Amino acid sequence: MLLWLGLLGPLLGIGLLFQSGWKWNVAGWAVSVIVGLGLLVAFTTVDLRRRNNLWYLSSPSLVRTLRIGVASSAIVVAAVHAYYLADYISRLDVWVS
Repeated sequence: MLLWLGLLGPLLGIGLLFQSGWKWNVAGWAVSVIVGLGLLVAFTTVDLRRRNNLWYLSSPSLVRTLRIGVASSAIVVAAVHAYYLADYISRLDVWVS
């Protein structure tokens, strides 16, 4: 469940890509990283605890696919937001002499 919720971070970040302004880029970056990767870390912690139980049933291919999907989508969406933020900062009048 945590992995599925982890996909919400990058999806919300993608939605924020359609907003205009540097504040939306900061928010999109934060949502992608904190929600996406944060829930991935939380899932991994819970999953490692569950593996100690004798009744643990694993689905390694699904879990691996979801982990890769959450991590890669969160990183890509955060990178796009970081690029847009860097582009905004580079165009500020402060840099013009």
